[in-house]
Amino acid sequence: MNDDAIFDGLREKLSLEMFPTQFLFKFIFPIEKLEDIKLIFDTNDVLEFRPSSGGKYLSLTCNRLVASVDAIINVYRMASSIPGVISL
Repeated sequence: MNDDAIFDGLREKLSLEMFPTQFLFKFIFPIEKLEDIKLIFDTNDVLEFRPSSGGKYLSLTCNRLVASVDAIINVYRMASSIPGVISL
């Protein structure tokens, strides 16, 4: 399966949105990947982190203004390249 096929369903669902729009990104990742995940976002993005009860994982929530479906998919594509990241 090629990389674009992984995101075809998401692309189809998001094609109904009007852009630009606010989009809520959510990820769960091992705490040691914090710096890697921060690189996905702009310095002006507000990132909210919450630790898991065991302290091994963090959840990230970011509500970001996006210009297109491709901008959203690009964030998910970058996140999927980081081992251990779960997209919600």
